[in-house]
Amino acid sequence: MRIILSPTCLSCRQLAETSVKWLTSVDRVAAQSTGVLVVNNYQVLLYNNLGLYGWLPLLLYAIYTSWAAFMNWVNAMLLDRLGRIPIITFGLAGCICMMIVETAMVATYAGTPSKAGNAMGVLFLFLFVTFYGGSQDASSYVYGSEIFPTAVRPHGLGITIAGLFACTLLYTEVAPTAFAEIGWK
Repeated sequence: MRIILSPTCLSCRQLAETSVKWLTSVDRVAAQSTGVLVVNNYQVLLYNNLGLYGWLPLLLYAIYTSWAAFMNWVNAMLLDRLGRIPIITFGLAGCICMMIVETAMVATYAGTPSKAGNAMGVLFLFLFVTFYGGSQDASSYVYGSEIFPTAVRPHGLGITIAGLFACTLLYTEVAPTAFAEIGWK
């Protein structure tokens, strides 16, 4: 039996290239869906909810950002030794776990005088960025470019970055309304 494909059908190669493009966009969407943009952009408000005011939230934000930059360097140093997929997978799981605990800390201790509970909330924000900076930030850009053949790498990375910006726009636009209407839930 002979199957005749019409010229409008995707060839196996075109299908594979399309799948790779979507895979790298999914990687960027997953990295942004960890909550990193909301944590970064609204971190001072998160610290205020945990009972920290004045200059202390700004100092913690500066330390958080510096620690994130250092963890990006660590990520870049480990990429070739450990591989992209294991680092990204482990880090994504770590980000999810840290965000779950952070949300529980905010739900339980926000607005209470418990210094230990609020300190745990701050700790888990830092553990979150340890996982994110150490596994997602640098890795996903490298993975997003290297997965494409050299001839189409610039176009493929462009699609990947477009997915990043789409997620950035979505999450930073809905976060203020979600904080106002929903809160931590």
